[in-house]
Amino acid sequence: MTEVASTGLRGWTVAGSNSEQWVIPCPNPTVACEKTLVIPPITLTTTPSSTQDNNHDTCNSDKFAIGMFAQVEQDNLLVIRSEPYIGSLLGHVGPMSTIKIIDGPDCAGGAVWWEVNIATLSLTGWATEANLRACSKEDNCT
Repeated sequence: MTEVASTGLRGWTVAGSNSEQWVIPCPNPTVACEKTLVIPPITLTTTPSSTQDNNHDTCNSDKFAIGMFAQVEQDNLLVIRSEPYIGSLLGHVGPMSTIKIIDGPDCAGGAVWWEVNIATLSLTGWATEANLRACSKEDNCT
């Protein structure tokens, strides 16, 4: 259980994935914790400054392509947003769920984002590729 000291908000959150730590223990809530978030490198393709957005860059990914199926990794939760990084929260997709890549990639906020469709939930939105694994066909996502 996590509590946000400044708001008193309480709830559950994912602490990390494998060796990656997203939530940093901070024993004294009155003192800011100091730790720099390490983001893995991403291959960026620059766009002309007239069309470039400050929060988004086009990018390449060797993990997925449009039309592929993917599966949310075990013990992970996939966050679906209306647009990469800054979009409103549309929903969550549970572990081992199958999704289809329909657009992307887009790099924003230090992550590679794909527009995905989750047919079983009638949900379409943007998600990071971090907690997904590729499948050759929807039936092979087991």
